[in-house]
Amino acid sequence: MSEKAKEGKARGAVQSYEPEPEPKRAGVEIERLSVKEIYSDQFGKAMVIVNNHIKKGVAKKDIVALLNDGGFKTRTGRTWSYAILANELKKQDKNTRKAGEQYHKQYRKTAGWKR
Repeated sequence: MSEKAKEGKARGAVQSYEPEPEPKRAGVEIERLSVKEIYSDQFGKAMVIVNNHIKKGVAKKDIVALLNDGGFKTRTGRTWSYAILANELKKQDKNTRKAGEQYHKQYRKTAGWKR
C-alpha cells in the first residue's frame, strides 16, 4: 500500500466510487426539455424557408448556407449540412406521401370508389 493510501486510511477517509446522489430541493422540480423540444420551433421555421426556396429552384447547397448564415439549427441543435437537409427533405416527402395515401384510402371508402 502506498504512503498516501496509508495516511488516508489512518485519517479515516473512505473513498467511494459510487456517484453521490443529487441533493433534493424542497418542493422544487426542474423540468428538463429534450434537445428536439428546445429546437422544434426554430426547426419548423427553417423548414418553411427550405420549402419556399426549393419551390423557387434554389440549390440545396445555397439553402444550407442561407440557414447557417441565419443562425438556424437542425432539430437536434446542429448546424445544417447538405446531408442533413437532404435527409430532412426525404422525411418530409415520405410523410407527405403517407398522408396522401391515407386520404385516398378514406376517400375510396366514403365515395364508394373502386378500381
